[in-house]
Amino acid sequence: MLDGSKPFAPREVISMPSIPRDVGRLLDRSKEGSITPAEMEAVVAAIESSDGKDRLYTLIHIIARTRPQGAEALLLRHLEYREDPQVAALALTTLGVQWSRFDQVRGFAIAALDGLTWDAFSDVQDAAIGVAGEALRARPDCELLERLLALAMNSDKWTAGHRYGALARALGASQQELSGVSPTASEWTREATARRAWARLDRECS
Repeated sequence: MLDGSKPFAPREVISMPSIPRDVGRLLDRSKEGSITPAEMEAVVAAIESSDGKDRLYTLIHIIARTRPQGAEALLLRHLEYREDPQVAALALTTLGVQWSRFDQVRGFAIAALDGLTWDAFSDVQDAAIGVAGEALRARPDCELLERLLALAMNSDKWTAGHRYGALARALGASQQELSGVSPTASEWTREATARRAWARLDRECS
């Protein structure tokens, strides 16, 4: 420098790590357990900003697999994500089943069972049906059982399989029985499942 002073050193700029465009590969690595803390920090940052909106479902799926600090609050904020009901459905299933936090989502799950105006293709309702079935395996809940039974009884050929399957899970059926590979699978016909559900409702809620 002409005045004898030291050359100007620009202040270091600290930037957030960026999310790679191939978030599918990042999801794969989260399943493998090889995702780095810096990448997880970037995933959370992308969810909380508008940068990751076009990849939000996959980003939420990464959170569901890794469960970083603050993940429950993050997913709770996406239960009513009306822009993409599949995101809300994933958040509900993760909290209600995968993380065993049904108490935190019970109110929303019951509302979703009744149908949400913004859930055009019943993604959230279907998630709530599955969550209700798993929750009822572990605890009595008359309101939940009544709604799940009513949905099964009022199902059609497109919805009956999922609804009766969730009801059977609530009553103790295993995944092997529901898939038909167990010798006792024949005990879980829709008629038998409905009878068992009515019996449980009378026993626990009358």
